[in-house]
Amino acid sequence: MFKKAFLALAVAASSIASTASADNFNIIFVDGGFFPEITYLFPGDTVTFINETEDTITAEATDESWSTGPLGLNQSYLLPIASDTVLTYGDPNNISKTGLLSFDLAPLADFSPEGSEGAEETTDTSTD
Repeated sequence: MFKKAFLALAVAASSIASTASADNFNIIFVDGGFFPEITYLFPGDTVTFINETEDTITAEATDESWSTGPLGLNQSYLLPIASDTVLTYGDPNNISKTGLLSFDLAPLADFSPEGSEGAEETTDTSTD
């Protein structure tokens, strides 16, 4: 009896642990373009495009398979991400404004304090 209960508990725990949860990522239209320029995500996630400029702006897949349509100030558009979603996009009215959605793992940030490279460790040799 104990083995069956333990096995059932182990199966339930592993199924809960392996359940992926979808995340939502915000991409903000700013005067200089899209922020962030690269968003790292997974199929099943969603992206909300938010316009924080005074101009009407559009984000559109490079193959035109999806588009936010024109968004005015503080308007937003929710894009569900699937494994076949085109990941490169831009503003069709300004080709210099581009962005990328990526299924790659996000690069690790270097959190070391500035100036720590080559810093010498000092030892207090004074006597009290």
